[in-house]
Amino acid sequence: MAAAAPVRPTRPEAALAVIEQLAPRTVVWLNEAQHYLLTASDPGERPAAKLRSLLADTGRAPVLVLGTMWPEYWDTLTTAPDPGNVDPHAQARALLADHDLPVPPVFSLRSVEAVGKPVARAYCPGPGCGYA
Repeated sequence: MAAAAPVRPTRPEAALAVIEQLAPRTVVWLNEAQHYLLTASDPGERPAAKLRSLLADTGRAPVLVLGTMWPEYWDTLTTAPDPGNVDPHAQARALLADHDLPVPPVFSLRSVEAVGKPVARAYCPGPGCGYA
Protein backbone atom coordinates (compact mmCIF):
# COMPACT_ATOMS: atom_id res chain seq x y z
CA MET A 1 0.00 0.00 0.00
CA ALA A 2 1.38 3.40 -0.92
CA ALA A 3 1.92 5.92 1.82
CA ALA A 4 -0.56 8.76 1.92
CA ALA A 5 0.78 12.09 0.81
CA PRO A 6 0.84 14.71 3.56
CA VAL A 7 -1.85 17.35 3.35
CA ARG A 8 -0.78 20.86 4.20
CA PRO A 9 -3.55 23.37 3.58
CA THR A 10 -2.74 27.00 2.99
CA ARG A 11 -3.69 29.40 5.78
CA PRO A 12 -6.86 30.53 3.97
CA GLU A 13 -7.86 26.91 3.34
CA ALA A 14 -7.24 25.99 6.97
CA ALA A 15 -9.30 28.96 8.16
CA LEU A 16 -12.17 28.07 5.83
CA ALA A 17 -12.16 24.52 7.16
CA VAL A 18 -12.80 25.61 10.75
CA ILE A 19 -14.80 28.85 10.58
CA GLU A 20 -18.09 27.02 10.01
CA GLN A 21 -17.44 24.85 13.07
CA LEU A 22 -16.80 27.69 15.51
CA ALA A 23 -19.10 27.89 18.50
CA PRO A 24 -20.09 30.80 20.76
CA ARG A 25 -17.43 32.06 23.18
CA THR A 26 -14.64 31.39 20.71
CA VAL A 27 -11.59 33.58 20.19
CA VAL A 28 -10.06 33.44 16.73
CA TRP A 29 -6.43 34.57 16.60
CA LEU A 30 -5.03 35.37 13.16
CA ASN A 31 -1.33 35.95 13.68
CA GLU A 32 0.03 37.77 10.63
CA ALA A 33 -3.53 38.13 9.32
CA GLN A 34 -2.31 39.16 5.88
CA HIS A 35 -1.45 35.50 5.27
CA TYR A 36 -5.17 34.73 5.56
CA LEU A 37 -6.62 37.82 3.88
CA LEU A 38 -4.05 39.05 1.37
CA THR A 39 -3.46 36.34 -1.16
CA ALA A 40 -2.60 36.26 -4.84
CA SER A 41 -6.10 35.13 -5.74
CA ASP A 42 -9.61 34.54 -4.39
CA PRO A 43 -8.77 32.46 -1.31
CA GLY A 44 -8.12 35.56 0.83
CA GLU A 45 -11.57 36.98 0.15
CA ARG A 46 -13.38 33.80 1.15
CA PRO A 47 -12.04 33.73 4.75
CA ALA A 48 -12.84 37.44 5.07
CA ALA A 49 -16.42 36.82 3.89
CA LYS A 50 -16.81 33.83 6.22
CA LEU A 51 -15.47 35.81 9.18
CA ARG A 52 -17.90 38.64 8.42
CA SER A 53 -20.76 36.12 8.37
CA LEU A 54 -19.55 34.57 11.62
CA LEU A 55 -19.44 37.96 13.35
CA ALA A 56 -22.94 38.82 12.11
CA ASP A 57 -24.47 35.50 13.19
CA THR A 58 -26.23 36.20 16.50
CA GLY A 59 -26.74 32.47 17.01
CA ARG A 60 -22.99 31.96 17.23
CA ALA A 61 -22.20 35.02 19.34
CA PRO A 62 -20.16 36.01 21.15
CA VAL A 63 -17.09 35.45 19.01
CA LEU A 64 -13.95 37.57 19.08
CA VAL A 65 -11.66 37.77 16.06
CA LEU A 66 -8.20 39.22 16.68
CA GLY A 67 -5.37 39.57 14.26
CA THR A 68 -2.02 41.22 13.82
CA MET A 69 -0.89 42.86 10.64
CA TRP A 70 1.94 45.14 9.56
CA PRO A 71 0.80 48.64 8.48
CA GLU A 72 1.72 48.18 4.82
CA TYR A 73 -0.56 45.14 4.55
CA TRP A 74 -3.33 46.96 6.41
CA ASP A 75 -3.07 49.80 3.90
CA THR A 76 -3.24 47.38 0.96
CA LEU A 77 -6.34 45.66 2.32
CA THR A 78 -8.22 48.76 3.49
CA THR A 79 -7.55 51.19 0.64
CA ALA A 80 -10.39 51.29 -1.87
CA PRO A 81 -9.40 51.02 -5.53
CA ASP A 82 -9.91 53.90 -7.92
CA PRO A 83 -13.45 54.05 -9.36
CA GLY A 84 -13.92 51.62 -12.20
CA ASN A 85 -11.06 49.34 -11.12
CA VAL A 86 -11.50 45.79 -9.89
CA ASP A 87 -11.75 45.57 -6.10
CA PRO A 88 -9.71 42.50 -5.07
CA HIS A 89 -10.09 43.10 -1.32
CA ALA A 90 -13.72 44.20 -0.85
CA GLN A 91 -14.51 41.53 1.75
CA ALA A 92 -11.29 42.07 3.69
CA ARG A 93 -11.80 45.83 3.70
CA ALA A 94 -15.37 45.42 4.97
CA LEU A 95 -14.10 43.09 7.72
CA LEU A 96 -11.30 45.42 8.80
CA ALA A 97 -12.91 48.85 8.33
CA ASP A 98 -12.89 50.92 11.51
CA HIS A 99 -11.54 48.01 13.58
CA ASP A 100 -7.87 48.89 13.88
CA LEU A 101 -5.96 49.38 17.11
CA PRO A 102 -2.64 50.92 16.09
CA VAL A 103 0.37 49.92 18.15
CA PRO A 104 3.35 52.25 18.38
CA PRO A 105 6.63 50.96 16.94
CA VAL A 106 8.25 51.19 20.40
CA PHE A 107 7.00 51.63 23.95
CA SER A 108 8.61 54.10 26.31
CA LEU A 109 9.51 52.80 29.75
CA ARG A 110 7.11 55.42 31.15
CA SER A 111 4.19 53.99 29.15
CA VAL A 112 5.09 50.48 30.28
CA GLU A 113 5.33 51.63 33.90
CA ALA A 114 1.83 53.11 33.57
CA VAL A 115 0.35 49.62 33.23
CA GLY A 116 2.05 48.37 36.39
CA LYS A 117 5.27 47.05 37.82
CA PRO A 118 4.82 43.39 36.79
CA VAL A 119 4.62 44.40 33.13
CA ALA A 120 7.47 46.90 33.53
CA ARG A 121 9.63 44.17 35.10
CA ALA A 122 8.94 41.88 32.16
CA TYR A 123 9.78 44.69 29.76
CA CYS A 124 12.94 45.71 31.57
CA PRO A 125 14.06 42.82 33.82
CA GLY A 126 17.78 43.67 34.02
CA PRO A 127 19.77 45.73 36.48
CA GLY A 128 19.34 49.47 36.24
CA CYS A 129 15.64 49.33 35.51
CA GLY A 130 14.71 50.63 38.94
CA TYR A 131 12.74 47.60 40.12
CA ALA A 132 13.64 45.33 42.99
